[in-house]
Amino acid sequence: VSEPDSLPVKDGYRFVGWYTTESDEPYNFSTPVTDDFSLYAQWNELFSVTYDENGGAGTVPVDTQKYITGETVTVLGDTLNKGGHIFRGWKHDGTTYNEGDTFSMGSEDVTLSAVWEKEMFTVTFRDEDGDRLSTENVVFQDTVPRPVDPEKEGFVFDEWLHEGLPFVFDTPIVDDITLTASWNIAPPQITLQPRNQTVFAGRRDVEFSIEASGVGILNYQWSVNGEEIPGETSSLLSIPQVNRNNNGDSFKCIVSNEGGAVTSNEVTLTVNRGPWVPQPEELEHDNGMVLIRADGYSFRMGNPTTDPWVDFSYDFWMSEAEITQGEYAEIMSNHIPNFIPPRWAFYRDDNKPAYTLTWYDAVLYCWARNVEEGLEQVYSFDGIIWDEVSWSSSIGFENLEIDTSKNGYRLPVGAEWEYAARGGTNTRFSWGGNHQYYPLTSADTAEINEHAAWEANSGRNHGPHIVKGREPNRYGVYDMGGNVWEWYKTDDFDGYNARGGSWNSREATLLMPNSTIGFTSGYRNDHLGFRVMRKAPD
Repeated sequence: VSEPDSLPVKDGYRFVGWYTTESDEPYNFSTPVTDDFSLYAQWNELFSVTYDENGGAGTVPVDTQKYITGETVTVLGDTLNKGGHIFRGWKHDGTTYNEGDTFSMGSEDVTLSAVWEKEMFTVTFRDEDGDRLSTENVVFQDTVPRPVDPEKEGFVFDEWLHEGLPFVFDTPIVDDITLTASWNIAPPQITLQPRNQTVFAGRRDVEFSIEASGVGILNYQWSVNGEEIPGETSSLLSIPQVNRNNNGDSFKCIVSNEGGAVTSNEVTLTVNRGPWVPQPEELEHDNGMVLIRADGYSFRMGNPTTDPWVDFSYDFWMSEAEITQGEYAEIMSNHIPNFIPPRWAFYRDDNKPAYTLTWYDAVLYCWARNVEEGLEQVYSFDGIIWDEVSWSSSIGFENLEIDTSKNGYRLPVGAEWEYAARGGTNTRFSWGGNHQYYPLTSADTAEINEHAAWEANSGRNHGPHIVKGREPNRYGVYDMGGNVWEWYKTDDFDGYNARGGSWNSREATLLMPNSTIGFTSGYRNDHLGFRVMRKAPD
């Protein structure tokens, strides 16, 4: 029998062949026919392969073929995309296939679903200079965790910037991004704090220092007791010379830059008692006077190591030397009617000390000099009582009144005289000698001779020396040891009222700043003179 030319068709099936009921094999049309028989069409069910884009976009593959069970299926390629995802193949029944892979068709339709893997993006954290600090891999649409704030010397971290704007860390990541650290200049850091200081009055160059680090120019401003100190704008505060007025002062320093300011610890200056200790170039001279800095300073009056302290609250001007004969005669002649100069026949010299003067003569000179210079009068009186023998010396005043608050010339009190005589030393002698018994040797005598006019360099009848003939003390004052005894004490009374020794002093102890001698106020002789002082304005 011949095989039909037209094959049968059945929807959803593929014709396999003609079969007899007795055989599982297709009928062989070359077999001779020997009897009636029936041939039956046999069919295999067809199955399809469908591609599911699974949220992707683009052209979805279409497999137009139909497959029977066991037939090989070749997986088609993809033309899909999905934002933030990477295509990883087609998946069916737990197996993922890539383009060109094959599998055997089963007994049902197959759907291949696109496999998408979320894309991994890199978040790079950089310094503003471009240096990479760290990276973080983040899955598409996840958020990047905020890292620990970075540190940079001299700066304070501000925020992370993305394309110049602050980055919000709740933002889903959908692409590679770079976050840049934003910094603010940090206020300075103090690395070494100033320290409390304890010094003696008169100490030079007391310094407070501070050390700080920071970005940019560091500015310093010191203050004392809460008030800025003009011009003190460096890391070192230097106080040229301190006195008791500085005791308890508190200091601090503000250090600043563009990032802000920081204040140091507050430190205290403790100033123990002590005298003024100047450098020669600091001395101020005017009209035969030298300015003695005493305000806020102290000294031990009497024994320089054991006696009580004396404190001053004012500065004063002191005569550089004893008042000379020329000075005395000129001032008195100008302002004392009918003045008769003392008889200085033996030791007459305008440059030698005025001598043979009573305490009242010295006071009268102060009064006359105040008139000469237009200063306030410390001494006021209704009349002068003259010595009726010489008429060149006063021996008293009518209704004498004394007001030391006035700014005029007067005789120094003991503390003023001794402070000026010591010149800032604390030894027995103002030039540094500290011998208990003095002199013992020719070297000791020579040392005294450099600083004082006394019996050893005068002779018995030498008389007063020209003033300023020896070395001055540290305060620029001459002849406070030797030459002539000097009246002191502002008040009119007898007792110990002259100091300093004279040209005929034999004992070196008489030349010590604390040596005194007592005369009556009307006494006068050839080894007794005076010098004057006046308070300096505040």
